Amino acid sequence: MPNYSVFDKTGKKVSDIALSDAIFAITPNASAMHLCVVAYLANQRQGTQSTLTRAEVRGGGKKPWRQKGSGRARQGSIRSPQYPFGGIALGPKPREYGKTVNKKVRRLAMKSALSSKVAAEELIVLDSLEMNEIKTKEVVSVLKALETGKKGSHRPSREERDRLQKRSQHQGRQDHSCQHTQCLRYPQLRFSRSAQGCRIED
Repeated sequence: MPNYSVFDKTGKKVSDIALSDAIFAITPNASAMHLCVVAYLANQRQGTQSTLTRAEVRGGGKKPWRQKGSGRARQGSIRSPQYPFGGIALGPKPREYGKTVNKKVRRLAMKSALSSKVAAEELIVLDSLEMNEIKTKEVVSVLKALETGKKGSHRPSREERDRLQKRSQHQGRQDHSCQHTQCLRYPQLRFSRSAQGCRIED
């Protein structure tokens, strides 16, 4: 198990922590990560788009002119797709875009994302995030102390998560979730040592 440095909110190293090889030192599986990212993005789609067909557009119930003898092309309704204000021929209708991914594949994708962050030295482990006041500037000072001005995803403990929602509401840069997509999209990943709810079983 490789040792990883643990920092406090002032940016000073306070201890070391041993990371599990089964989670943080595997060979990243790009296929599993791709499947999870595609499923995540697909599940964000509402699928509520809808267009009107010629049967649903109001009007057009009467044949505009007789079938033969007028010299014009035969028409059955002024709400056909070729007419202005007519129905849409092959437009979208409400549908479900959601995808499912097997549990083992999801776990493999998360382990691959965490392992890739550790391999790229883009993981920061914090001792804790105890703060005295609910101030945005305190969050900014912690980020500066950790020498990270980039966007980052932070995984706090359950108690810290509630307090951070107020403190970082003006920052707009912090994401407190722990999805596969969040692990991959941000340049740096920050974990609290006491973080719960992100355990990955072998």
